[in-house]
Amino acid sequence: MARYVLDSPAAWTEPVALLLLKVALMLAAAVGVRQETHFRFALGAAAAGAWQGALEAFGRLVTAAVGVVFAFWGASLMVATWELKTPGAPLPVGLSFAPFVAGGVLIALFALERLRSGVRA
Repeated sequence: MARYVLDSPAAWTEPVALLLLKVALMLAAAVGVRQETHFRFALGAAAAGAWQGALEAFGRLVTAAVGVVFAFWGASLMVATWELKTPGAPLPVGLSFAPFVAGGVLIALFALERLRSGVRA
């Protein structure tokens, strides 16, 4: 509305929208891992016969490793860029990497939970 009425768009809307989009996407990916509808190797595991359990465990370990990588590198980037300010919004640039840290931790935890419980997909 500010764009059309005042002929001056709010500069903070884009960085905030991108941050919220990252939060939504990482949480959705974590939920997908929890429900085993995301990052799956189901087709290969289902066709493996006697190796099915081992392949499902391997897939869950790979998914947990992906989550750890997201969390580790996200934290590294978050710390490295925290002092910088986002253009258009008074937010630290490092805040834009926080969803990757939280989502990566959740992805790893959910994958390890599935591995520990041994639930078959």
